[in-house]
This record gives sequence, structure tokens and C-alpha cells, in this order.
Amino acid sequence: MTQQGPKYLMLYSTTDGHTKTIIETMAKQLTDENGARCDVADIKDGGRYPLSQYQKVLLGASIRYGYFSSAFHEYVAKHQGELNAMPSAFFGVNLTARKEGKNTAMTNAYTRKFLTQSPWQPQLSGVFAGALWYPRYNYFDRVLIQFIMKVTGGETDPAKEIVYTDWAVVRRFASDFAALPLTVPPRPPTPEQRRGKWASGGAVQWALALAGVSAAVLFGRRMISSKRE
Repeated sequence: MTQQGPKYLMLYSTTDGHTKTIIETMAKQLTDENGARCDVADIKDGGRYPLSQYQKVLLGASIRYGYFSSAFHEYVAKHQGELNAMPSAFFGVNLTARKEGKNTAMTNAYTRKFLTQSPWQPQLSGVFAGALWYPRYNYFDRVLIQFIMKVTGGETDPAKEIVYTDWAVVRRFASDFAALPLTVPPRPPTPEQRRGKWASGGAVQWALALAGVSAAVLFGRRMISSKRE
């Protein structure tokens, strides 16, 4: 009997389709090199794929005008417990990542912000430069993206289509995902958990301090009363 390969869920959130292309490229590599069975789907349909049926999960999401999609945030919020309990990975896609020094998860402002605020803490994170599709954009998007690119020193020719993605980096990320151990090590507390722990600890400290002050005042009053007597 032939042993089946590992089963991975790979969900994407895309605006113009390039993030889907990236995740499909990874899925093909994982299938060809590791014999993995990869289910690739739009994150909007992620609820149809129970995470309990998979050994690993990968989420990829693009940025548009500084934000990940609401569907991506909603999925993470709803499934954070399951995501944290299994081997998981995340990558973002944005044009900012085309620049040196802004092409890693923690040096790219958008992915860093997500990771520092997210209740889900993936074991593997990355960011890839996206694609510029001027002829495919509607008038509003084309003008606004041209302005953003001009401000950031990028291409502004409305006839151009440019893929900035470094496919070698994508392939390395897929290999790193395949290498993730199937057991999840203990995770550090999320920023929210740290803030909650500090808040609860601070409340206890304030309560103890207040109780101490109250006891001191009461003791002082009793001493004064006893001397007067």
C-alpha cells in the first residue's frame, strides 16, 4: 500500500490574483518535491475546510492601500486557537517589499504590524514583493497606485505590467514550510496576552496597595484614639 504524503491547507486573500499565483506555485513545489496533498482555496471559503483534517496550514494575503482584507482578519480571529495549535505559516504580499530592507516579515511595516498585533503567531512568516498591473486596474486604482509609486520612487508608466516577486525567495519559503516540525513547540504569549497579563497584574497590585493604605489609616486612627483615652 502506497503511503500518502502530508496534507496541507493553503488559503489566499488576493486583490488582483497574484497572491493566488504565488500560493499555487508553492503548492506545486510541495507536491512535486514532498508528495504533499495541497488544498488551495480562497480564504473567503476557508470555513469549508476543517483545519483538523490537515497537518499544516499556510495563509497568504495581499495588501491594498495599507490593509489586509477583512476576510483575512476575520478568518484569523475566528480560527486563532486552531491556527496556534498546529504548524502554521503566513506570508504577506505588497509592493513595498520590492525594496531592500523592507523585504522581510519584521522589516516590512505591514507584515510587522500584523504579526505584533495578531492573536495568531505563525511559526514561519515572510513577505514577497507583488506585481504591478497598470493596464488591468480601473481608473481610480490606476491613478492612486501611480501616485503611491511616484512618492515611493517606483514605476509610473500606465502601460507597464511588472512582476517584482523574487521566485527564488518563494521557493525557499515553501521549502521552509515543508520543513516545519509536525509538533508545535510552546509559544510565547501574544501581545494581547502580555497586555492582559500586565493589566490583571497591575489591578492586583493596585488592590493590594489600596488595602495596605486603608489598613495603615485604620491602624493610625486606633493609635490616636487609644492615646486620647
